[in-house]
Amino acid sequence: MPGKHVSRVRSLYRRILQLHRVLPPDLKSLGDQYVKDEFRRHKTVGSDEAQRFLQEWEVYASVLWEQANEYRQNSTERACFGTSLPEEKLNDFRDEQIG
Repeated sequence: MPGKHVSRVRSLYRRILQLHRVLPPDLKSLGDQYVKDEFRRHKTVGSDEAQRFLQEWEVYASVLWEQANEYRQNSTERACFGTSLPEEKLNDFRDEQIG
């Protein structure tokens, strides 16, 4: 199981960094650094938190993939990346996550 988990984490990490290539340079830089920091911080969390962490990043990757495809198909329009964060998700954050 640990080998599968490590493989899943690495695969997701690489996928996100590849998806960031379509972002404007300032967003790419910000996103890359944030992903690197978050994945590094979550190396030692428990299995429940690790599972939730991966699920949220998989959702992020999926949304970014859809938006990147949309942008490629309509390259004449201004790119729009990201989504609004629902209030119920904001309430799930711990104080140290908000800053």
